[in-house]
Amino acid sequence: YKESLKKAVLNSLALKKPIVLDADALSCFADEPEVLLNAMHEKCVITPHEGEFGRLFPNVEGLKHERVMLAAEMTDAVILLKGADTIICKASRKPVFHTHATAWLATAGAGDVLAGMICGLLGQGMEPLEATCAAAWMHGEAAIRKGPGLVAPDLIEEIPAILRNFS
Repeated sequence: YKESLKKAVLNSLALKKPIVLDADALSCFADEPEVLLNAMHEKCVITPHEGEFGRLFPNVEGLKHERVMLAAEMTDAVILLKGADTIICKASRKPVFHTHATAWLATAGAGDVLAGMICGLLGQGMEPLEATCAAAWMHGEAAIRKGPGLVAPDLIEEIPAILRNFS
């Protein structure tokens, strides 16, 4: 499974099209992160949590935002490092400190919803950094609207109302 997933990820990256990598698409490269890092490009978005980030960038040290900035420079990708203090960064840009969220997002599947939201915005032609920031804000807004005890499908239910507010 792992080798076929690696091959699929690398083949997808080779197309140089917008792509979001999360979860297993990142973790399957834990034993050879340099292969993945060298294949990333400016239309790539990765959304690791701290554990995945540490396996991909084992030699990157410093404060969280410094580590994300270094990782973005190393890969040319947009990096969204998930957590209570989510940081989003692209090479040669200042990091975005995403604060419009809540601890209620620490639930199974919430990160999958975020990755899907980024994909949806990329599919509509948004640039990777802007799509990532917009999706992160809407993701946080959905969680704030839903409140404690939310599950991933609750986030999806909130998206249409959030988008209506923009039109």
